[in-house]
Formats: sequence, C-alpha cells, structure tokens
Amino acid sequence: PLYDRVTKLHLIGSAFDDADLLEILAFRRLERLSLMGTGVSPEGIARLRAALPRCRIETDPKIAGIPLRQAPAQIVPLTGREAVGKVD
Repeated sequence: PLYDRVTKLHLIGSAFDDADLLEILAFRRLERLSLMGTGVSPEGIARLRAALPRCRIETDPKIAGIPLRQAPAQIVPLTGREAVGKVD
C-alpha cells in the first residue's frame, strides 16, 4: 500500500487540522512531515511527535509555541510563494 512507501509528506497551506491527525498515523515510515500553514494545534503537533518519533515535523514557529524572534534556525517562517524553508 501507498502508506508503506511514503517517507515525506507536505501538507503546506492545506485545510489539515487536529481532526485529521489519525490519517497521518497510517504513514508509519514518515521521515519528514511539513505542516506549515495548516490548522494543527500545538497539542496536535505534540501527539504526532509522540506517535512518530523518527519523523521530523516542520511547522510554523507560532504553532510550535515559539515566538518568532526566538525561533531556532530550523524553523523557518514562510513568506511569499516559498513552499518549504531550509531545515537541514
């Protein structure tokens, strides 16, 4: 099945929110998940991190609960037409 092959999933700017979190758990091989610009709450991010500990989850600083001026370099806010900030 497709769920067994996907390692990267980008839901940037989608209507995805906490009600949809169970859908993500089927992707057990995820290594990177981009949720920037979605409606996922800080609590939802915490649940995903607990359920998918090997997955790097990219999100907006405000969703991660980090004020923008204190955001670490790996959390890059989106501007304009950018899709994904440099995270490596």
